Amino acid sequence: MPQVPSALLALFLCAAAPPAPAPAPEAAAVAPTAPRPERERAALRERITRLKLDTVLGPAMKSHDIQLWIVLTREDALDPVFPFVTPDGAYPGSRS
Repeated sequence: MPQVPSALLALFLCAAAPPAPAPAPEAAAVAPTAPRPERERAALRERITRLKLDTVLGPAMKSHDIQLWIVLTREDALDPVFPFVTPDGAYPGSRS
């Protein structure tokens, strides 16, 4: 079994890490705002995903001479990294 490069392992651990805890209510001095429109949220998520891929995954793959990244998914059994490397709304499909 091939060894997983430490940079790629770190990427997976960061992607799978739980979100940071919410700040205490007294720390939230800013008035809440209305949620952003869905298109704006999707564009923001896609920009963040592209930034992660270009600044973390791409250089890690180049430094370890990895030329191809395959994310395997099965029907109703997504790879945990799938949502982090695909555009918002991407779905591998399912039979109904």
